[in-house]
Amino acid sequence: MACRAIRGEWINSQNTSQNEGLDGKKYSVRLQGDSMAVLCTATMANMADRKKVVIAFLRFGIQEILSLGHVLDRPVCLSTEFIDRRLPVYKPWVEPFLYRTIITSQPDPGLYAKTRNALSIHPIIYMNTLRLILQQKPPSFFRDSVRNLYLAEPDLEDSKLVLSSCREVKNLWLNSKSTILPDLLPLVENLPLKRFYGYICPLFGSYNSPEKIDFTHRLFSHITHLSLFDNPRAADPEIWCKVILIPHLTHLSFLSSRFHTIWLRVLQQCPSLRLLVGIGIISDLPHADELKKDPRFVLMYCRGITRDWQMGAYTGVDYWSRAEEFAAKRRSGEIDAHQYRLEGDESRKLGERHF
Repeated sequence: MACRAIRGEWINSQNTSQNEGLDGKKYSVRLQGDSMAVLCTATMANMADRKKVVIAFLRFGIQEILSLGHVLDRPVCLSTEFIDRRLPVYKPWVEPFLYRTIITSQPDPGLYAKTRNALSIHPIIYMNTLRLILQQKPPSFFRDSVRNLYLAEPDLEDSKLVLSSCREVKNLWLNSKSTILPDLLPLVENLPLKRFYGYICPLFGSYNSPEKIDFTHRLFSHITHLSLFDNPRAADPEIWCKVILIPHLTHLSFLSSRFHTIWLRVLQQCPSLRLLVGIGIISDLPHADELKKDPRFVLMYCRGITRDWQMGAYTGVDYWSRAEEFAAKRRSGEIDAHQYRLEGDESRKLGERHF
């Protein structure tokens, strides 16, 4: 297989896929089998060029490595062993990419199957395995590597271990109403979170006590994207409208249609909000005549929301990006400016499209 340099771009003569390296240039990389090793050992001008090719591969090809782990309970360990065998020289650069996104599960067949069904295109790490890996690595490794974290059915001690190790997480999925969540708040609040997906009420003490929520809490100090899983009571609108107090909030979504009573008010009182997404099907939407006039409002269906989160972590393609594109088309006149419903459910096709 021939690799040659043309105007700063590495071109593979067969079956290439062009990707952007950290230097902003485009590099073409083949994504099949042993070609990774061939590319990385090809004659290049210097070590910096080799690093760029590895990074370009990883921007798209990391899933090819991770997919080897689907058949085992230790996917990340397997991927690390693959790197040890094929790319030992590049391990310091490559290995952190394997841990950029971590998805956990407790060692219970039922929970594993549930998580696997929702996230079938990513290796899931049993907590007992992750515990061992955390003990083997220096504290700085996970701090500097992990940016996206999915905690499924969290155990208190395991969750404390993971959250105390992964201190630079910017994208957190915490899909639990467990009574342990208040004990995790001191760790979660100190993360530099930009995106949070989960239940807010349990974090502040009780699933049934939204009045305890403080939207000025430091937990929200860096949040730009907030996806609320809570189910509000009928008497809650005044409390939930305080979500506009989050200082840097630009994207807000609701999984429960019960929040429809506050949507118009939130849009009116939060001009810095770029997008408000209602997820689900609502046949009779209150204030529809007023909501449809605001291109920031999008109503959409997203049945595969956990897979959607995963794809957003890897590619930036998720319901946020689809809703943004839809809103932009409304503003430009490409579609009816009053059309607020985004038809179809692209989340079910994400895995097929990208992998």
